[in-house]
Amino acid sequence: MKTWLRAMGGKPPNAIITDQDRAMKAAIEQVFSNARHCFCLWHILRKVPKKLGHVIRENDDFMGYFNSCIYKSRSIQQFQDT
Repeated sequence: MKTWLRAMGGKPPNAIITDQDRAMKAAIEQVFSNARHCFCLWHILRKVPKKLGHVIRENDDFMGYFNSCIYKSRSIQQFQDT
């Protein structure tokens, strides 16, 4: 991370998107303390069946609502209302 920062002329990024690796999180907090650290949607969605499988099996319409929240919400209020 420090090498990347030097390569960028000392200007840190405003945001960084990564997987949920703990070492990466710690490095970002240390080197890019003001950057917004976001998790990659692809990695999050890969975990949905494992983490929410019981909810998906018990609620036929869950994935439709879930996908709507992710892909179709336009504002904070719309997200919360869905």
